[in-house]
Amino acid sequence: METWVSFARRFSRLPLPAGLVVERLKAGYYGIHPEIPCALLEIKVSGEAYRWARKEAQRMLSRAGDFRYSLWGLWLCRKNIVHNRPFYYFCSQFAGELLSRSGAVRLPKHPSLMRPVDFDLMPECSCLFRGSLRELVQRKGDRGRPYAGPGGVAGSHAA
Repeated sequence: METWVSFARRFSRLPLPAGLVVERLKAGYYGIHPEIPCALLEIKVSGEAYRWARKEAQRMLSRAGDFRYSLWGLWLCRKNIVHNRPFYYFCSQFAGELLSRSGAVRLPKHPSLMRPVDFDLMPECSCLFRGSLRELVQRKGDRGRPYAGPGGVAGSHAA
């Protein structure tokens, strides 16, 4: 997979405005910064959970202009304060929300408190790769294996 859905910058050279976007592995921000550190994590989910999360992400994408990046949510997460603000997310909150609401996994904490490291620490999660984005792209090219991106919604599912 060379694209994924994420809450990130809308324009590669500007941190704001930000919101719900389709990220591209070799373009935009990631194309400009191939040395960015990344980890590729895998959580095996049921076919039903995968289909639900994919459909929900597509539904949200159809209204992408309604969604905003949650700077306030990042601050509240840092302070360990649970919050729900409709249409406002940060990336790991978005991923956690989809995983939780789809029934794929039970999160160790509320989606609004999830940080990238929290996914890495979950027993259901396997780390398939850790390194730079450039190394991930090269590794994919060497093996021809399917993969997700360094963030956002992606995954494998068991039938």
